[in-house]
Amino acid sequence: MVIDVGSHAIRALIFELPEGAKKPVIIKKFFLRLQSASTADRESAGRHTLRVSAKLRELMFVALKELGRIPKKIWIGIGPHLAPYSLETWSGEYEASGVTITKTDLFSYFEEMSKKYRDEDTYVMAFPVEAFLNHYPVNLHEFTDITLPSVGGKVSRGVTVEFRVIVLRFPKEIGHAFVEIKESLGGMPIEFTPIAAAVVNIVPEVLGLRDAFLVDVGGEETSLMLLRNGSLLQFIYFPMGVGLFVKGIAKIAGVSLEEAEDRRRQYLQGITDPARREKLTQFLSGESEEWKKKFLETRELFYHIGLLPEDVVLFGGGAEMPEIRAILRDPEWMKGF
Repeated sequence: MVIDVGSHAIRALIFELPEGAKKPVIIKKFFLRLQSASTADRESAGRHTLRVSAKLRELMFVALKELGRIPKKIWIGIGPHLAPYSLETWSGEYEASGVTITKTDLFSYFEEMSKKYRDEDTYVMAFPVEAFLNHYPVNLHEFTDITLPSVGGKVSRGVTVEFRVIVLRFPKEIGHAFVEIKESLGGMPIEFTPIAAAVVNIVPEVLGLRDAFLVDVGGEETSLMLLRNGSLLQFIYFPMGVGLFVKGIAKIAGVSLEEAEDRRRQYLQGITDPARREKLTQFLSGESEEWKKKFLETRELFYHIGLLPEDVVLFGGGAEMPEIRAILRDPEWMKGF
């Protein structure tokens, strides 16, 4: 079971992979729209996140009751609208107990290391996307036991370990709300993961791209990720997404946010009457220029890495919008980069 906790909705998908099959079989889909809320300051953002965690628990109870059994695994994807993301490097010196390092050893050390980055006021979710042993990369997904080198018959057990980690930091009260979801469901196999970590793992495997510039236009933010040789080199986001357009439509049309979202959807499906469509086209074109301005400002933060890959992948709720697609298809934004 996989769950995407978005800024405007929670989506869940239950599937199974029959023995010998290459594609999963979808068993059930669930969708829960979230009430629009202001997240302009830390206090209101915290209240919103608590409401989202309550809705998440509600959806999970309904889904599991309908399924009638416990899934083998439940993955819950968390976006940066619920907690600030950061891409960090955690490093330390590991003393091996034997002549090999196993996957269990490596992840146990990661859990021990993560305690250094926690404090009494903050709840931390950390997801390793890459690891290095003595500065050599290791594949966390296909990890095999590593035999330590020996000099003169003596095994060198000391190893420098580095992890590239996507980190989410919540106020403690909010973090406990997510922990309570696990506890209330009786210790089910639940894993919380940053959406960015899921994307980074999916793009090379599903799209066959190891080098790509990823643009995720979510509800309240746009995330930019640079993938090179399958590794996440940079992750930055700015607080401007589909919600910018929806709130604008609500304002000019004098309707609620829910009605504005319906009008945006009708516009994308081409079922808006000509007069309204022309008005929306003019408005959305103007608003997209604001998005473009912020996008170009954020793009500059990738400058130190060098040339961008030739493949640009657009996804998220904003991927449907022709205005955003037009901006990214225009080679002008690449010039001089």
